Amino acid sequence: MVRIHQRAPSHACAKGGDFIDGERVNLLSGGSLGNGPAINDAGTVTFVNFFDGNFGVLTESALVVKPGDVIDGRTLRSVARNRPPVINIGG
Repeated sequence: MVRIHQRAPSHACAKGGDFIDGERVNLLSGGSLGNGPAINDAGTVTFVNFFDGNFGVLTESALVVKPGDVIDGRTLRSVARNRPPVINIGG
């Protein structure tokens, strides 16, 4: 379960079995991944999740990126699972 930082009331923003942007939340940052979620000044939480045999990055309301996505004309092959995600003030 991922909890929101002190900027917001303490409540779960995602837990195993939830669906975010059509993706099932399975393995969250923190636990066995050895990293935690990230939060920006606006209170948006981002975390690493395991789905479809790969790792991707989610916020509490959207899929950010997963392998196979095209960014600036290049196809993303993998997402680092052993490093915490980073999110800036713009999201």
